[in-house]
Amino acid sequence: MNRRDFVTFMVLAGFSSRSLAQAPEADLQARWSSLTPEQQALVKERWEKYKNLTPEQRGRLREAYQRFNKLPSERQQRIRANIQRWRKLSDSDRNRLRTSFQRWKSFSPEQRQRYRDRAIEWRRLTPEQRLRIRRRLRN
Repeated sequence: MNRRDFVTFMVLAGFSSRSLAQAPEADLQARWSSLTPEQQALVKERWEKYKNLTPEQRGRLREAYQRFNKLPSERQQRIRANIQRWRKLSDSDRNRLRTSFQRWKSFSPEQRQRYRDRAIEWRRLTPEQRLRIRRRLRN
């Protein structure tokens, strides 16, 4: 495995590209050896997926990763947490969210703003007020 492949493996597995890009070859091999067999399998699985992408898809993925690396670390942590939550969702929950997102994308800017305003209002309600509204809507 050449250096570029190895760094790509590690990045796809979630390791920081900042530290990997400047790491000597011996450090890279040590990092690979320090991975558990499960982690190595995950890296290899992601590499296989990456190899099957079109050059355009690979380019978009690299660009997204470069944008991600420029974000403040707090934002990166929030994104990682969101990814972990997504992975824990059931298939039906993921499909429900995808459908909801598609509907959101079809909204006009005015509809989106109305929705945001209502969401802010909803969050300001007490739990008791929310419960009353939910009960009223069910009937």
